[in-house]
Amino acid sequence: QKLLDFARKGKIVSAPLDVHQLIMETCHLLARSIDPRITIAHELLAPRSMVMGDPAQLQNALLNLGLNSRDAMPEGPGRITYSTRLLATTVPPPPNEPTAAAAAAAAAAS
Repeated sequence: QKLLDFARKGKIVSAPLDVHQLIMETCHLLARSIDPRITIAHELLAPRSMVMGDPAQLQNALLNLGLNSRDAMPEGPGRITYSTRLLATTVPPPPNEPTAAAAAAAAAAS
């Protein structure tokens, strides 16, 4: 991660991003690069998908989850599922954040 930050001159971008869109793009990338016996799916259940974050870092994390999942099933067949849901949180929202709310979107791969 530090190497990637260095390559981008250490600038972390914090911008509004659509987690669902990023997951769909990640699924499309993975579908073209892994064994076709492994099914890639998504269950996007979070009613709100906009978050603040670094799109490149989040996509890198999602790709790594997918590739690690692929490596865990070398014989295939298998299924990689990215899912989102809304989680309640007790952490107060940061001040002046347009998308901050007392809830968080959680993304997972299984």
